[in-house]
Amino acid sequence: GWHPWVFDQLEIPPEGRILELGSGPAYLWVKNADRIPAGWRLVLSDFSKGLIADARNSLSRAGCAFHFATVDAQSIPFQDSTFDAVIANHMLYHLPDLPAALAEVHRVLVPSGVLYATTNGKTHLQELGDLVRGYDPTYRPHSGAAHFGLEDGRDRLSAWFTDITLSRYDDALEITEAEVLRGWAMSWATSIYQG
Repeated sequence: GWHPWVFDQLEIPPEGRILELGSGPAYLWVKNADRIPAGWRLVLSDFSKGLIADARNSLSRAGCAFHFATVDAQSIPFQDSTFDAVIANHMLYHLPDLPAALAEVHRVLVPSGVLYATTNGKTHLQELGDLVRGYDPTYRPHSGAAHFGLEDGRDRLSAWFTDITLSRYDDALEITEAEVLRGWAMSWATSIYQG
């Protein structure tokens, strides 16, 4: 699965200090709770207080010491050179000021620190978007790739980071029941007209 794959990418010292930006309900850590080294010091953060409450609840029995914080990634409230790693999974493309956030990430990382950021490509779930446009021709999905995607992520990171590696997680979604797709497409069309 995707969460174990992301965890496998992490190269963090045994006593590493880690900040996750946009942790949401902490699925990365829930799915890998039995793999977290005892010496890691983790701060899970999100802009949403509700998601931080969900993360705290999800990890209440994980057996690891997590700290939780409500954080705006464009103004990170930690001192310079605090973390060995910053993790930003599928969230950088939501930020209004990406350069400010990347400058902040660079600032809070130790000189040898690493940013782990995941995102989508421009064709992410393209077939499903095409399906929804069959019901609503005005539908335009927000994949985030226009703001920070696989195609331009290296360029957007290069002002702050010099050693940039792209690792791809190849996956597929096979749906065998047409009614499931129709329901999903109609839910998008309904939310567009009601929202």
